[in-house]
Amino acid sequence: MLISCCSFRKASLICAGIVCSLLFAKTANAGQWISKVLEFQRRERTFKVYCPTQLPPHPAVVLVFHGTSRPGHGADDIAAITHFDRVAEQNHFLVIFPEAYQGNWNDGRLNDGVASYRDGVDDIGFVDEILDDLTVKWKIDPRKIYATGYSNGGIFVQYLGAERSARFAAIAPVCGPMALHSFQFFHPRDPVSVLEIHGTDDPVVPYTGGAIAYEKGRVLSVEQCITAWVEHDGCERAPIRMPIAERDANDGCTPELFAWRRGRDKTAIELCRIIGGGHTWPGGNQFLSSFVLGNISRDFNGADLIWRFFHRHPKLFATGSTASAPSL
Repeated sequence: MLISCCSFRKASLICAGIVCSLLFAKTANAGQWISKVLEFQRRERTFKVYCPTQLPPHPAVVLVFHGTSRPGHGADDIAAITHFDRVAEQNHFLVIFPEAYQGNWNDGRLNDGVASYRDGVDDIGFVDEILDDLTVKWKIDPRKIYATGYSNGGIFVQYLGAERSARFAAIAPVCGPMALHSFQFFHPRDPVSVLEIHGTDDPVVPYTGGAIAYEKGRVLSVEQCITAWVEHDGCERAPIRMPIAERDANDGCTPELFAWRRGRDKTAIELCRIIGGGHTWPGGNQFLSSFVLGNISRDFNGADLIWRFFHRHPKLFATGSTASAPSL
């Protein structure tokens, strides 16, 4: 479909998407931060909400899933990396930062190295509970429910979009292809718009698929994921090359943007392939050196690009579903 374009030796970084924990960065935005707790599967599960200053009666909602983090710090980390609260303040939507169980999402991989997999945590069910809570409190627009995530969170978003295709209008995984194991169960009910962002030199979750660093499961290649979604949505098979600026000639990266249009229910699939890009969030903060995670693109802001994609792709029909996820 497209022409496909290092390992590193820091033994302490044993999981994809690890970032240094930092204090929760509350920006100068005037909106409200709300911490929420839900009881689910006999566990207390938490998430943070950023509610902008101006919010319409039936707002859109974006869920942002962190990568592997120290337990209890993932929501804070991904908020500080992406600045999605700023984008929400400017564009008047709710943004949600859920917290994974013991630092990792159960994302469809066979991965005995993380507690969420070993303990059979139903993270998709947790997301259902979050959305039900938001529906009661904020009466969110059922046609405008979106999800994005980084690394482990991006892999989880692929799984979530497939299992909850009736509920999510669009997803945007960053550095997170579909888990090879969960692909066996890839039978979404409804079409879903997808924007995938991935660097070709990612040293943790390889663009070409296969084993994640330190044998933490296996994933499809980025282009295999794109093919699966294009075929499911019934998009045109030939992509359109879209313009995207290269604003920073010194970041070691060159972004390329491709779009597959005319999917069912006006869905579309897009791939932002970052030539030379590493395991990083475009335009975000970088807490580990480029030696560890690779280059970070400064040509565009990932959160801005993702929101523009989401805004263009609401669901035509809000059907919804809270059916339980399959046992993997």
